[in-house]
Order: sequence, then C-alpha cells, then structure tokens
Amino acid sequence: MGIIGQIILGVLMIAGGILLLKNNYQVSNNMRISFAEQHLGSGGSYLAWKVLSILLILAGFTVMFGFYDNVLAFILSPLTNILNPDK
Repeated sequence: MGIIGQIILGVLMIAGGILLLKNNYQVSNNMRISFAEQHLGSGGSYLAWKVLSILLILAGFTVMFGFYDNVLAFILSPLTNILNPDK
C-alpha cells in the first residue's frame, strides 16, 4: 500500500472511530454486545463500544503515520518468540 493509500485508510478509520464515539449512545442501545453485558454488568455495551471506538482511532493513526507494522510486531512478539525461540 502506498503512502496515499495509508493516509486515506487512516483518515477513514479515524473518521469512523470519531463517528462511533460521537454516536455511542445510539449504537450501544441498538447493537448490544451480550458478552460485555454479561461480564461487565449493566452498561457493558456502552463501555465496550467506547473502548472499541478509541482503539479504532488509535489504529487509524498508526496506519496513517505508517508504523502499524512495528506496533503489530510489538503486540505479537510473545507469540513469535514462542514459535521461533532461536531468534
């Protein structure tokens, strides 16, 4: 993906996250997450949608600025160390 594609995809992800964060009340009332409601109690869907929207915004910034591969390598490093211990 070229630099223009990264910028466009990042901006779209950030815009989607901001819209989700702005309309969180409507989204959480219409699209409940049963796992969150069961384990986080009443209002769990509201919290889960907030967290997902903030993660989407952060992921959009990493894609837009081009260091998403470094972030993914850091997050998945325990799994890669298990699979390839000699590195």
